[in-house]
Amino acid sequence: MKKWHGLMKIVEAEQIRDGKVLWREENIRNTFHAGGELFLLSCGFDNDGSYPPEQYYIGLDNRTTVTVEDLMSDLVDEPVGNGYVRQSVSSNGGFTIDLLNNVYVATSQILTFSASVETGYGPVATMFITNKSDDTGILLATATFSNPFSFNAGDIFNTRIHLSLQDGGV
Repeated sequence: MKKWHGLMKIVEAEQIRDGKVLWREENIRNTFHAGGELFLLSCGFDNDGSYPPEQYYIGLDNRTTVTVEDLMSDLVDEPVGNGYVRQSVSSNGGFTIDLLNNVYVATSQILTFSASVETGYGPVATMFITNKSDDTGILLATATFSNPFSFNAGDIFNTRIHLSLQDGGV
């Protein structure tokens, strides 16, 4: 399977320390995982009524290589504690849907990850979306940052994602 630049795009990402932006990236394209493709088709066309999930979850990990075949078990060093928690987005109202450049796009609110004031975590190199808050979920898509980064105590990381079935360049 080829790397497809649809489903998730990190529209904006920035790390903030002591009120100052350390770095910022925009329009980071993803790898759409095979399990994510099956999940979305099942949600729309072949399910038992339990789809879609009430929440989607955005998380961070430190994979150096991302493949279409990746599963939740392939996550590497997802932070534990120290202020880290996967960010949830409701499937009912957590996204706004707009037509941008002739492509329908679901946009999340700003999602914020933070490190406790006592200690940080990392490094992290990727951001992923899944349908569960734990490792029993399906890995839908993963985007890789241009450089891995770590959180110092008190750091904040803000991000916003687009979800779409076409890559309209937005």
